[in-house]
Amino acid sequence: MIYNRILQIPADTPKPEPGWESLGWLIMDTEPLIKERADVNSSTDDSRFNDRLNVRQVRRLSSINTHESESSSNEDDVRIRSFSASFELRQNAPHATSNAQTLMHLVKGNIGTGLLGLAYAVKHAGIVLGPVAITILAIIATHCMAVLVECSHHLIATKNEIGAVSLSYGQVAEYAFKYSPFSFFQRNCKLGKYSVNIFLIITQFGFCCAYFLFMGDNIHQIYQYYYDEVPDIKIFILMFFLPVVIYCYIRELDDLAIFSMIANVLLIIGLSFIFEYMFSHLGYYQPVSELKLVAPVSDWPIFFGTAIYAFEGIGVILPLENKMRNPEDFKKVLFCGMSFVGLMYLMMGTFGYLTFGECLKDTITLDIPQDEGIYIAVKLLFVIAIFITYGLQFYVPVQILYPPIKNKFNIERDIWEYVFRTVLVLITLLFAIAIPKLALVISLIGSFASSFLALILPAILQELIYAEQGYASPKSKFRFSKNLIIALIGFIGFLVGTAVSLEQIIKSPGSPADCMPLQ
Repeated sequence: MIYNRILQIPADTPKPEPGWESLGWLIMDTEPLIKERADVNSSTDDSRFNDRLNVRQVRRLSSINTHESESSSNEDDVRIRSFSASFELRQNAPHATSNAQTLMHLVKGNIGTGLLGLAYAVKHAGIVLGPVAITILAIIATHCMAVLVECSHHLIATKNEIGAVSLSYGQVAEYAFKYSPFSFFQRNCKLGKYSVNIFLIITQFGFCCAYFLFMGDNIHQIYQYYYDEVPDIKIFILMFFLPVVIYCYIRELDDLAIFSMIANVLLIIGLSFIFEYMFSHLGYYQPVSELKLVAPVSDWPIFFGTAIYAFEGIGVILPLENKMRNPEDFKKVLFCGMSFVGLMYLMMGTFGYLTFGECLKDTITLDIPQDEGIYIAVKLLFVIAIFITYGLQFYVPVQILYPPIKNKFNIERDIWEYVFRTVLVLITLLFAIAIPKLALVISLIGSFASSFLALILPAILQELIYAEQGYASPKSKFRFSKNLIIALIGFIGFLVGTAVSLEQIIKSPGSPADCMPLQ
């Protein structure tokens, strides 16, 4: 597989979970990778064997670092050696990405549909609290990404039983549980991997439900402008079922890559027009002086869920770092890329609220003018881009769920995979029809799944991994305090955000009136 060749891993060493491997490759779907994948599929066993890393080298370096870490009381020294060993093992891997390429993939993996809902999020926090809270969340989320990479390096370098040069998110969780000093986690080490995979599947399915709602909402609004009698929005959601099913019958990732590139171009064009409109219409629909500085506390959970939904890049961090030509530069690339992403989030949330005020709808594409051809075209661009993205997001849970089912029931005919894919699409469609409120679906997904993957779990994993070193040093005490705060923020957001989102879904509040310019 491409994973073995790129990362130089022996065939008998642990491999990443299918979903995370697929997600990482989706973010790196450039034409050279498509060609490389085809070359791998057509190569001989001998050529694949020559590309593998000598597992004894892994174990030798790991043993050295394990011995050194056990004899050292300095946590920083252990961390440095952990990173150095992992870098040395992957330093000369072929087909690695440059810093610039990794930066582009990182930005691409973090800017998606969540960006379009951030103005709605700021509306539920206030023009002062909202931007400040988005900045804080961006800092915390970026730190947790760095923590996840650090945990992977430490496990690889200090636990020679692993015998691998890279790990998936699920494997990091599994080994963190296994090698922690606590017997409960040791006995239930598989729980870590299963937790990651379950929340990953929930997140991806949640994205797919949100995509159905996004497409239905925007086409419904365009139809409303041209016709007096408008069917229920559920009809517009349902009309996408057959096209989405047919699109999801594409089984090979190589065939999806070109569609991903098209979606990226459409998103860039659409975002350019939206930013241009916001910058030229600040205060056009509501005086800035009338905007809420700080929203009521009861609105904050919706803000948290919507905002954390946007930070969806935690799943691509390890695949991106694993493929870097200069992995020692990853922290610089991460901070540079996430600074840009955070700035984009901050601008979309702040200027969107300054432009449209309290009449903001679930996603900002519903707020731009309905009577101007250029902005109708922008809505259609986003609908097409989201339609394409559905297939890419759908690929990940299929790769996690279908192989075990196929092996268990010894399925050989391809027709059953198409049936399986159809059923999964139908499930996401039914959820979208049952909860036809895009903003609340986004908030629910963010509160329930994204907060766990992006905030709670990285903090817990770091503590489990370093707990054996004790808490005598000031740095270890600071680390524990920091992780406790991050986990508490994530856990409170998880509980309260999920509860409030579900409550609002049950109440099903109506949408605000259309934005009207000031006279």
